[in-house]
Amino acid sequence: MRVKQSVTSALNACLPIGPSPDFVTEKQVKSVSCSKCSELFYSDASIIEDTTQSLCQDIDKFDSMSNNCQSCMKTLNHIQRNKRPHKCSICNKAFSLTSELKIHRRTHVREKPFICSVCEKAFAKRTTLKRHQRIHTGEKPFKCAVCSKGFASLLNLHEHQIIHKGEKLHKCSVCNKAFALLSVLIMHQRLHTGEKPFTCSVCHKAFAQRKTLKTHECVHTEEHPYKCYVCSKSFVRSSGLKIHQKIRTGEKPHKCPVCHQAFVFPSGLKMHQIIHTGEKPYQCSVCNKTFARLANLHGHKRTHTGEKPFKCSLCPKAFTQSNHLKKHQRTHNGEKPHKCSGCSKAFEFLSDLNRHQRLHTGEKPYECSTCNKVFASSSALNSHKKIHTRPHKCCVCKRAFAFLSEIETHQKIHTGEKRFDCSVCRKAFTHKAALNNHQRIHTLQVFCVSEGLHSQNNVK
Repeated sequence: MRVKQSVTSALNACLPIGPSPDFVTEKQVKSVSCSKCSELFYSDASIIEDTTQSLCQDIDKFDSMSNNCQSCMKTLNHIQRNKRPHKCSICNKAFSLTSELKIHRRTHVREKPFICSVCEKAFAKRTTLKRHQRIHTGEKPFKCAVCSKGFASLLNLHEHQIIHKGEKLHKCSVCNKAFALLSVLIMHQRLHTGEKPFTCSVCHKAFAQRKTLKTHECVHTEEHPYKCYVCSKSFVRSSGLKIHQKIRTGEKPHKCPVCHQAFVFPSGLKMHQIIHTGEKPYQCSVCNKTFARLANLHGHKRTHTGEKPFKCSLCPKAFTQSNHLKKHQRTHNGEKPHKCSGCSKAFEFLSDLNRHQRLHTGEKPYECSTCNKVFASSSALNSHKKIHTRPHKCCVCKRAFAFLSEIETHQKIHTGEKRFDCSVCRKAFTHKAALNNHQRIHTLQVFCVSEGLHSQNNVK
């Protein structure tokens, strides 16, 4: 009787909880005895009768201690997984265990009983919650035996280990580029096909990757799911949290061999090295302008389309790039989180702080490859390089200029345009500098007149 009760309670534990018992059909459970120790274990009676009889001709040959059949050494779990007796009444998908069906059922009813205590995000599976919580704790329990790199999930470790094997079995049929993982090849092929299967339910914008869609959806929900467990600052992307955590520790292990500037991530170093090489591999298909970074190209393309997807929640202003929105939002809250250790001056962005600190150190890491002149910022170097290249040419006289403002001023000579009028004599000038020089004539006349009157008064 005690055995029968334990079987019933075990069954009840596996059955789904809820008002819809039709999701699972209860199976008859049968006890099987081990011939060596007489220990009982339980399984689906139909599996025992169908499988064990044909394999061993005797249901008395299963060892409960190892769960192995003494004749064929097949486990009950293996036998049961080949059989899938538990079917979902909605989609007819079959499962080996009632517990698997119970978890699957949640996909239909959208039940998510497991809630993260940090960010309150909900999950259908306990294992998914545990994996998610590692984002907050930073725990990476799965270590690579070759390079000791840590990973939050076993799947990520398996994917990483393929890198060490050097195998790239999956080739793109268009460009012959090879990949270690089939999933990466599928994502890559969407660059050629233009396929974007993941659509936002709010604004119907389409994306090539699911993770890109999830990040985009945070724009609508204003959700910041990735929180720092030290300072509670939250981020839209996990990469943002990783960068933040390394900034807190001050760790910058990746150094540039040219200028010795250090970076938190290898990707940051890679992007930085383009400054030294001058490489700009990303070209706009509309105006042929080239960019060092793909993100900059995407932001630039919106200047042609007029798209401004990043909207401020406090005012009607919208922006083409997310970093422009972040910069703008600080005008509302006045936040300046980055402080200089030398003079305590505060800045909105880390890049501004780094540039400012070079005033104290005198560091000039950016060198011109033509004349070897050095600069404190990449923008100053890029501006200087135009002196050598003079990219802006006059279409009338073919004269070349370093800056766009210079050619715009020069072209007024050909057009005869004189926008700058003197407020005293109404004489017009092409350049503002010429107007300023002219106005000194009037101020000098006034000064001379006033001085002359003053002298006459003294004579009297």
